[in-house]
Amino acid sequence: MELNGSHPVASAAARLCRGRHGHVSTFASVACPGCWDTALMADKEAAADAELPEVCPADPNLVDEVAVARAVAGEPVELTVAEWKAASRIVAELHGTELKTAKSYLARHVTVVDALGNALESVALNTEVRRWARRQCPRWAADKRRSTLPLFQLPAASHAA
Repeated sequence: MELNGSHPVASAAARLCRGRHGHVSTFASVACPGCWDTALMADKEAAADAELPEVCPADPNLVDEVAVARAVAGEPVELTVAEWKAASRIVAELHGTELKTAKSYLARHVTVVDALGNALESVALNTEVRRWARRQCPRWAADKRRSTLPLFQLPAASHAA
């Protein structure tokens, strides 16, 4: 299997290389050879410990439940698009808010990343949130000097977590 963005371990290698060397990954240049080796070895060891096959296909819809729980708790974390959607649904359900309000809450501390760990443009993710905020907050929409979304206070959860 080629060591590019389609490899199942590409995300781990890219994040490791970005953390160690500040490398910005592309599909062809995911990580340096040292980071690839480290990520591949860690994956192989984790698969052996969990008695999983050594090679599994990459799944873009895979959701890291721990990362989602951290985001819902308000911790700064990086999420994939699938994880962002899952966290948004959970926040909306927990607090009895609209999905758009939940996304606005998460946008304050969550960075949404692609499969290689590169941050996605927040403009694309927040377009629907911005539209909703303009309808809900006409004074904010009229103030052209403001460039960020207003911070929304979520109501307290109605049940003990």
